[in-house]
Amino acid sequence: MPGEKRDCLAEFKEQHIPGAQFFGISQCSDKETDNSYMLCNPEIFAKHVGELGVSNNTKIVLYDANEKKGMFSSPRAWWMFRAFGHTDVLILDGGLLAWKSAGNVMSG
Repeated sequence: MPGEKRDCLAEFKEQHIPGAQFFGISQCSDKETDNSYMLCNPEIFAKHVGELGVSNNTKIVLYDANEKKGMFSSPRAWWMFRAFGHTDVLILDGGLLAWKSAGNVMSG
């Protein structure tokens, strides 16, 4: 989010759930407006998620990795996918912290 001093992509590369793809909300926003994170048009969204290997038939599980804020960005990403017609979209309860706490393996 604006003002945060985080490199989310670097954090993702350091540790993530195996098989996960990095979905950057800021990379998939409308750059023609002054409003940060404005929903982009369908073509830009389709191109962005298509590059991740995601289609309308892909089951999508979103999770947050920000241990300080908890569930923060995943609901926004969930809404974005739903707005563009994806119906099989879930949010991992507890995010990356819960995944690690349950003893699951990490990639990185």
